[in-house]
Amino acid sequence: MAEQGEYRFEIEGLTPMTLSLRRLNDYLPALVDLFGYEDHIHLIRVDEGSAAPCIVVENHMVKPVQQRLLKVKGGTGSRKTYGAMDDLNQLLAEDHTSAVLRSPYHGLLIEFPGIKQATEPIVGPVIEHTDLQGELIQIGGRDETISLYIRDGKNTFICIASREQGREISGQLFRQVRVSGTGKWVRNELGKWKLVQMTLGSFLPLQDQPLSQSIRSLRALSETVEGERIPIESD
Repeated sequence: MAEQGEYRFEIEGLTPMTLSLRRLNDYLPALVDLFGYEDHIHLIRVDEGSAAPCIVVENHMVKPVQQRLLKVKGGTGSRKTYGAMDDLNQLLAEDHTSAVLRSPYHGLLIEFPGIKQATEPIVGPVIEHTDLQGELIQIGGRDETISLYIRDGKNTFICIASREQGREISGQLFRQVRVSGTGKWVRNELGKWKLVQMTLGSFLPLQDQPLSQSIRSLRALSETVEGERIPIESD
């Protein structure tokens, strides 16, 4: 029998055997933001039928979590909960599906249209100057160009560099860097801009130097690109 603090996030068209563990892990941070109280909610199983992560709330937190979700249903939720809904809809759209959140005590709580929601025309690619900051986690490639993998929180971006640039930046592996260069951006059907490719122009280490030096270096880097206008690709 379902508990009062039990919820099912039912993803249409997927099953526990077609929803990979890696993909499920993409959904979990947004579900945590939706429910809140992250230390008191637990994923206990993925049910059969539509892939349905089953989430249980600890007894003493059932009421505040229910109130939080009912506010979302009633249109009075917080900015963070609606941001989580946007993230979930984005993931569902990428998986060409939709979902609902159900509770045994409140029935259908929230609908996530995902791929069913109104779509916007795809725009781009647009080429423009781009700055990224994050941890350089990997350098790879055997051709004249190599790939730099830069992780910023939960996102990992690939930056294309020459072999010479790769040698210069290799000493920053597993350190924080800021890279500047030419980025190729596309606005998807959900209206969100995504960086699909970046070519390295310059980089700046963000560790092992005083704050004042970092600020001077950032200003100098900014001055080198100030006023530069990069055209939009014709194709």
